[in-house]
Amino acid sequence: MKIFVFGSLLSQDVLNIVLGENHIRLDKLPIKEISNFQAYYVENEDYPMLVEKEYEVLSGKVITIDNKEHLDRLTHYEGEENPLKIISADDSLYAFLADSTLTPSPKKWDLNNWLQSPAYKDFLERVKKFMSQIELGLDNW
Repeated sequence: MKIFVFGSLLSQDVLNIVLGENHIRLDKLPIKEISNFQAYYVENEDYPMLVEKEYEVLSGKVITIDNKEHLDRLTHYEGEENPLKIISADDSLYAFLADSTLTPSPKKWDLNNWLQSPAYKDFLERVKKFMSQIELGLDNW
Protein backbone atom coordinates (compact mmCIF):
# COMPACT_ATOMS: atom_id res chain seq x y z
CA MET A 1 0.00 0.00 0.00
CA LYS A 2 1.33 3.42 -0.97
CA ILE A 3 0.74 6.09 1.68
CA PHE A 4 1.42 9.80 1.28
CA VAL A 5 3.10 11.15 4.41
CA PHE A 6 3.47 14.81 5.35
CA GLY A 7 3.93 16.86 8.47
CA SER A 8 5.43 15.13 11.49
CA LEU A 9 5.96 11.86 9.60
CA LEU A 10 8.54 13.66 7.44
CA SER A 11 10.78 13.62 10.50
CA GLN A 12 12.92 10.49 10.29
CA ASP A 13 12.91 10.31 14.10
CA VAL A 14 9.11 10.36 14.29
CA LEU A 15 8.72 7.83 11.47
CA ASN A 16 11.20 5.45 13.14
CA ILE A 17 9.34 5.66 16.45
CA VAL A 18 5.98 5.13 14.78
CA LEU A 19 7.11 2.12 12.74
CA GLY A 20 9.21 0.76 15.59
CA GLU A 21 12.33 0.52 13.45
CA ASN A 22 14.35 2.28 10.78
CA HIS A 23 12.37 0.54 8.05
CA ILE A 24 12.08 3.43 5.61
CA ARG A 25 14.77 5.99 4.75
CA LEU A 26 13.00 9.25 3.95
CA ASP A 27 16.15 10.81 2.51
CA LYS A 28 16.13 8.13 -0.22
CA LEU A 29 12.57 8.86 -1.32
CA PRO A 30 11.64 11.50 -3.89
CA ILE A 31 9.38 14.40 -2.99
CA LYS A 32 5.78 13.89 -4.07
CA GLU A 33 3.42 16.79 -4.65
CA ILE A 34 -0.32 16.33 -4.35
CA SER A 35 -2.86 18.82 -5.65
CA ASN A 36 -5.90 20.17 -3.82
CA PHE A 37 -4.57 19.35 -0.34
CA GLN A 38 -2.76 21.35 2.30
CA ALA A 39 -1.37 20.80 5.80
CA TYR A 40 -2.45 23.12 8.58
CA TYR A 41 -1.70 23.04 12.27
CA VAL A 42 -4.54 21.52 14.26
CA GLU A 43 -6.17 24.31 16.27
CA ASN A 44 -4.33 24.73 19.62
CA GLU A 45 -1.90 21.87 18.87
CA ASP A 46 1.68 21.50 17.65
CA TYR A 47 1.01 18.96 14.91
CA PRO A 48 -0.58 19.12 11.45
CA MET A 49 -3.66 17.80 9.76
CA LEU A 50 -4.29 17.14 6.08
CA VAL A 51 -7.26 18.95 4.59
CA GLU A 52 -8.68 19.20 1.12
CA LYS A 53 -7.98 22.68 -0.20
CA GLU A 54 -8.72 23.57 -3.80
CA TYR A 55 -5.82 25.01 -5.83
CA GLU A 56 -3.24 24.19 -3.14
CA VAL A 57 -0.24 21.87 -3.60
CA LEU A 58 1.37 19.96 -0.75
CA SER A 59 4.80 18.31 -0.76
CA GLY A 60 5.45 15.09 1.10
CA LYS A 61 6.78 11.59 0.49
CA VAL A 62 5.21 8.30 -0.50
CA ILE A 63 6.06 5.32 1.67
CA THR A 64 5.22 1.72 0.86
CA ILE A 65 3.70 -0.24 3.72
CA ASP A 66 3.80 -3.95 3.05
CA ASN A 67 2.93 -5.51 6.38
CA LYS A 68 0.03 -5.32 8.82
CA GLU A 69 2.18 -4.38 11.83
CA HIS A 70 3.44 -1.19 10.18
CA LEU A 71 -0.05 -0.28 8.98
CA ASP A 72 -1.45 -0.89 12.47
CA ARG A 73 1.26 1.29 14.01
CA LEU A 74 0.60 4.13 11.53
CA THR A 75 -3.15 3.86 12.14
CA HIS A 76 -2.61 4.00 15.91
CA TYR A 77 -0.38 7.07 15.53
CA GLU A 78 -2.85 8.91 13.31
CA GLY A 79 -5.88 8.05 15.45
CA GLU A 80 -9.54 7.62 14.62
CA GLU A 81 -9.86 11.29 13.71
CA ASN A 82 -7.55 10.77 10.72
CA PRO A 83 -8.92 7.81 8.74
CA LEU A 84 -6.92 6.33 5.86
CA LYS A 85 -8.53 7.32 2.56
CA ILE A 86 -7.60 7.07 -1.08
CA ILE A 87 -6.50 10.48 -2.37
CA SER A 88 -5.48 9.50 -5.91
CA ALA A 89 -7.17 6.62 -7.68
CA ASP A 90 -4.70 6.91 -10.56
CA ASP A 91 -1.75 6.18 -8.26
CA SER A 92 -3.64 4.01 -5.72
CA LEU A 93 -2.30 6.53 -3.22
CA TYR A 94 -3.66 6.75 0.32
CA ALA A 95 -3.31 9.33 3.09
CA PHE A 96 -4.59 9.85 6.60
CA LEU A 97 -7.14 12.60 6.02
CA ALA A 98 -8.55 14.58 8.96
CA ASP A 99 -12.25 14.23 9.67
CA SER A 100 -14.66 16.88 10.97
CA THR A 101 -13.71 16.36 14.63
CA LEU A 102 -10.47 18.29 14.08
CA THR A 103 -10.35 22.01 13.38
CA PRO A 104 -7.52 23.46 11.33
CA SER A 105 -5.89 26.65 12.48
CA PRO A 106 -5.36 29.35 9.83
CA LYS A 107 -1.61 28.66 10.05
CA LYS A 108 -0.08 26.38 7.42
CA TRP A 109 2.21 23.64 8.69
CA ASP A 110 5.91 24.42 8.36
CA LEU A 111 8.14 21.36 8.85
CA ASN A 112 11.43 23.25 9.06
CA ASN A 113 10.15 25.66 11.72
CA TRP A 114 8.68 22.77 13.69
CA LEU A 115 11.92 20.74 13.57
CA GLN A 116 13.81 23.75 15.01
CA SER A 117 11.23 24.52 17.70
CA PRO A 118 11.31 23.47 21.37
CA ALA A 119 7.99 21.71 20.71
CA TYR A 120 9.77 19.13 18.53
CA LYS A 121 11.69 17.42 21.34
CA ASP A 122 8.59 17.40 23.52
CA PHE A 123 6.62 15.91 20.63
CA LEU A 124 9.19 13.10 20.20
CA GLU A 125 8.81 12.17 23.87
CA ARG A 126 5.01 12.16 23.60
CA VAL A 127 5.18 9.97 20.49
CA LYS A 128 7.51 7.49 22.23
CA LYS A 129 5.09 7.23 25.14
CA PHE A 130 2.05 6.97 22.88
CA MET A 131 3.59 4.30 20.66
CA SER A 132 4.76 2.30 23.68
CA GLN A 133 1.10 1.31 24.15
CA ILE A 134 1.53 -1.02 21.18
CA GLU A 135 4.88 -2.32 22.38
CA LEU A 136 3.38 -3.07 25.81
CA GLY A 137 0.59 -5.01 24.13
CA LEU A 138 -2.22 -2.82 25.38
CA ASP A 139 -5.49 -3.73 23.71
CA ASN A 140 -7.26 -0.39 24.06
CA TRP A 141 -5.70 1.30 21.06
